[in-house]
Amino acid sequence: MKKIIKSALFLLCSVCILTACEDDNDSNPVLRTPDSFVMNTPSYATSVVDLKSSTALNFSWQYPDYGFPVSVNYQLQLSVNGKFDKAFNPNLKASDQSVDFITTDAVYQETKGALTGEAFATALQKIALYQESNVPATQKVYVRAFATVKGDTVYSNPITIIVAPYYVELKDAPVEIWYLIGGCIGNGSWTNSKASIGVGMIPLSPIEGQEYDRKTGKGKIGYKGYFPANASFKILEKVGNWDYGMCGDGTDKGTTYRSGGSDPGNISIAEAGYYYIELDTKAHTCTIKKIDDPSSITVFTTFNLPGDYNSWNETSPMTAVETYAGAINHNWTATVTITAKGGVKFKSGTSAYGGTVFPSGVAGTTQVSKIPVEPGTYVVVFNDITGGYTFVEQ
Repeated sequence: MKKIIKSALFLLCSVCILTACEDDNDSNPVLRTPDSFVMNTPSYATSVVDLKSSTALNFSWQYPDYGFPVSVNYQLQLSVNGKFDKAFNPNLKASDQSVDFITTDAVYQETKGALTGEAFATALQKIALYQESNVPATQKVYVRAFATVKGDTVYSNPITIIVAPYYVELKDAPVEIWYLIGGCIGNGSWTNSKASIGVGMIPLSPIEGQEYDRKTGKGKIGYKGYFPANASFKILEKVGNWDYGMCGDGTDKGTTYRSGGSDPGNISIAEAGYYYIELDTKAHTCTIKKIDDPSSITVFTTFNLPGDYNSWNETSPMTAVETYAGAINHNWTATVTITAKGGVKFKSGTSAYGGTVFPSGVAGTTQVSKIPVEPGTYVVVFNDITGGYTFVEQ
């Protein structure tokens, strides 16, 4: 009888243990990695989509079977042949690549997403490389989604749609520009607004020979100019926002990056003189060095901005930016309206400064090319030491 009771108790304990294990498995499910998931064919797949007039192309897909609900990031990929073998590299020129698919920028957290007609056409241009005079009337495009969870990627089946593409002129992102502001900058007003650019704020400029991220425009930018004794200033990442940019670290010429939070203080320069500032907008680092021998720096009294927009007229001089007490000006500004594509140069006397890049670049007297400009109204700022210039659209 005792043996029977012991056996019964053993069986009962075993059942309890198994039940507990099953409950534990239910509360701690195992993440599965599915082989694929389903991309839905959109209703417009049987029609030709005119990308020029389309506001949005909507896509949807089914939730991958991970075994239980989990947060997923989705992106879309486009291919012209459906092979998805050679991926577009955004860090290289499109014309230097031979690829068959591209990953679009948008990231989705739901099982649906949309691309504007313009975004779709631009992505397609990067892999198809249409010539402006030879764009096909229609193009079959393969579209698939991919899902990412904890570094693991799963791809959907591709679906096909027919689009009417158009030529898109591909351009790198403009160089990311940050702005000086302070009691020793411009008119010294510390006014942080778009209207203050070229008045109380001065842009840093691209550096000759530097390479910039084609997608973001980030990289090294610089500035040369005169600073008075006990200069106090900041370098702002975003016009109108004090929370992001380079501030002081409490030492002479020392800097620290501010990304929100409390203000670390202003950048300070104790000794008067000419200084070179180099700022890496990607790494968020900044160095300030004194120019020991500024004898080669010319102090100009006037600059003009002649160009096709005003029939190369030099009768409207640019305005000196640095007007605070004791300033030595090396920055010039003008507001111009460009009605058609054309070219401009910066000019002082017989010295003409040309360039090849818009809207920010480096001009020089040895550069014979006219700076190419696009239609619009701009505040232009030019540094006569570095030749750096920026056109800020209004």
